Amino acid sequence: MGDELNLTLPQKEPPKDRGGLLTILIAVAILLGGANLAVLLLGNPGTTGTAPGLDTEGLREVALKLERQELGPEAVSAWREVLVRPDLDDEERAKIWYRVGKLHQDEGSYGEALDAFYRCEHAAQVPGLRDELSIRVEDCLARLGSFSSMQHELKGRTALSGEGAEEKIVAEIGPRKITEEDLEHRIEQIIDLQMEQFASFLPLEERNRQKEALLRRFASPEARRMELRRYIMEEILFRKAREDKLHEDDGVREFLRITERQILADMEMRRELASEIKITESDLKNHYEARKGDFVQKDEETGTEKQLSFEEARAEVYRALRGEKEREVQENLLTALEERYDVVIHEGALGGTKGKDGE
Repeated sequence: MGDELNLTLPQKEPPKDRGGLLTILIAVAILLGGANLAVLLLGNPGTTGTAPGLDTEGLREVALKLERQELGPEAVSAWREVLVRPDLDDEERAKIWYRVGKLHQDEGSYGEALDAFYRCEHAAQVPGLRDELSIRVEDCLARLGSFSSMQHELKGRTALSGEGAEEKIVAEIGPRKITEEDLEHRIEQIIDLQMEQFASFLPLEERNRQKEALLRRFASPEARRMELRRYIMEEILFRKAREDKLHEDDGVREFLRITERQILADMEMRRELASEIKITESDLKNHYEARKGDFVQKDEETGTEKQLSFEEARAEVYRALRGEKEREVQENLLTALEERYDVVIHEGALGGTKGKDGE
């Protein structure tokens, strides 16, 4: 039968011209390289980075459906797939970045929301979005506790609309100019350092409210003038100390070394706590229900006790739960680090009876 398969092995032929074979191999390599390049440019249909078979409108529909089902992170991922499509114009791209920003904002990811809102503004000026963007940007900055940045943002947006003025210069030290923004940033930094002490006692939103109240204390011209004087005094004393080479003094160097160790150790612990401790509303309510008897108010006159509601005990509940989590994180971290750095404590040498090494 003429159409039957030929299953016989071909006879080995004598070697032919290797130059022709080399040419074929080079051609195949070029073709394979082109195929790999195409995969890199177009995406591998087998990966999760793209939705195979969906055009831009299809991806848009998927993103909208995910939004309607309140699946924020999944919707963001889908919208980002739409954003890389080349058939979008600038205004469409800006509108999608705005949607991405809103989704991040709804999820409480205010840094990511700001990133998306700023990209929206740079993509195109969309009629009707400018005021809404300003409101949302200000809200994100406030939620992050960046109040001086928020004030600067407001001034910048006002200036863009033709209603603002140039940044004020409040002082000069030689060629260096200290602007009103510099002063506001310093005030906020000082308050941030003070508020860090209350991380274990107050939820983030409450700390931001307290921070706002402290910032209002610096709103008066007299308070700002006093802080500016402190700012200048610190700067000129620092310059004089450098001129006198005070930083090269042995006593100062030792003090700086010890202080640096303390600060870095403290900041490392704070970083670990911030990374490991995430307290949600449900965490607070569950802790309250589990320890309800701990949150009572005693009347000193009658001796009677009143059960506090969750809202009444909220700050106390936060302190209790935060304290538990901090102790747990600290204990786990220090145990892991003691093992990592091979720590051995000789209790006997200190007058104790037994140490980690069994002495």
